[in-house]
Amino acid sequence: MKDIRDTSWPTGGKLVYLLASIPLADCILNQINNAFQVSFGGLSLLQLLRGYMVLIFIALSLWSILRDRAGATRIPLPAAGALLLIGVFITKELVVTGTLAMGS
Repeated sequence: MKDIRDTSWPTGGKLVYLLASIPLADCILNQINNAFQVSFGGLSLLQLLRGYMVLIFIALSLWSILRDRAGATRIPLPAAGALLLIGVFITKELVVTGTLAMGS
């Protein structure tokens, strides 16, 4: 009997690689931030770049949905991933500093 399931690579394969690179980029940016202590106004380099990565993630998710309206059923997975990522950042800040000042 022939398997009728589509086992091909999903169309957002590059997006998956991009999302998987976020922890690596965050580690590298954290080391740069700790070494040089760069700040922009009240924000550290790490805060600025993390916010930028979240905006890029949101834009890519919206672009993917607008390109493929049938893929709107995949919204909960990226949304849950984004919330978990933000939760990790907030939890780390609470554990390390005891406040949500986000100085690191």
